Amino acid sequence: MRRIRAVIADAHTMLREGVRALLAREDDIEIVAEAADFAQAEKTVARLKPHILLLDSFLIRDLEALQTIRRKSPRTEILVLTEGPSEEGLVAYIRAGAKGAISKRETGATLAKALRTVAAGETWAGRRVVARVIEELAALASGVERPQGGLLRGLTVRELRIAELVAQGRNNREIAEQLHLSEKTVKNHLTRIFQKLGFRSRTQLAAFVLRRFPPHG
Repeated sequence: MRRIRAVIADAHTMLREGVRALLAREDDIEIVAEAADFAQAEKTVARLKPHILLLDSFLIRDLEALQTIRRKSPRTEILVLTEGPSEEGLVAYIRAGAKGAISKRETGATLAKALRTVAAGETWAGRRVVARVIEELAALASGVERPQGGLLRGLTVRELRIAELVAQGRNNREIAEQLHLSEKTVKNHLTRIFQKLGFRSRTQLAAFVLRRFPPHG
């Protein structure tokens, strides 16, 4: 039986210990190391070359950080831990090299299943979310509702930054915290961004940004 070796990277000791305890009952999964920040995760993965890195989304400073991990250990798959994976988050993480995202609210059994899926080289995401992502990306690729690149010039500096954070999978609360704004202000900015670009969803916005400013790798 193949034993899946994983590294857990999260700033919170209690969460790391919780994940380790949940997976301790799984005979085929082993947490071989822990990391409290991205730099430590990067060094640990480069040294141990685990099958999977469970990486807290709050430690991802930008999407290129995932590419950095992949360069350090090409055989290590990345599963992002989030407060609740969103459609736009999956677009961003998967295009940047991750194999999906899983909510911290899931059960230990679901986490184990996700780890086995990712270790097998498959993407972990709900069918509904995957179908929506594929639909949105296909529409953009075929030119449906694709705004001209020049429309980006119609966005303010603040709106461009919010669009970038949406493409990184951040929700309104996370964006508000990072930019020191209220969630209502973020929501108002997003409404104006959608109006200017002619989009109906965050997934379309994320895909649009990623097509024009893809992660370097």
